[in-house]
Amino acid sequence: MKIDNPGPLFSPHGDRLAYAAMLNQKWFVVDDGKRSSEYDAIGEGSLRFSPEGLRIAYVASENEKWFVVIDCHREPAHDAIAAGNPIFSSDGKRFAYAATVNPL
Repeated sequence: MKIDNPGPLFSPHGDRLAYAAMLNQKWFVVDDGKRSSEYDAIGEGSLRFSPEGLRIAYVASENEKWFVVIDCHREPAHDAIAAGNPIFSSDGKRFAYAATVNPL
């Protein structure tokens, strides 16, 4: 996955604004003025809101492992997360993503 600044993104109803930023070589996401934890990278094009605009998700990296961050909660780490992920269900209650783990 490439590292990128996903740029500003409005929620579907336009009431929230999120963007990725870098400070001191660490990336973080700002969602409606609230700053996330810091990461080594944010996945290119991964920043997205759920269809109803209540949830936010993105792919981040730390120590050469990739994981999905959903509503400030970090999912388990993987070797890679596929491009175009994560995705939300149409009602925003569920999410999914494709990931790989190299066997030992």
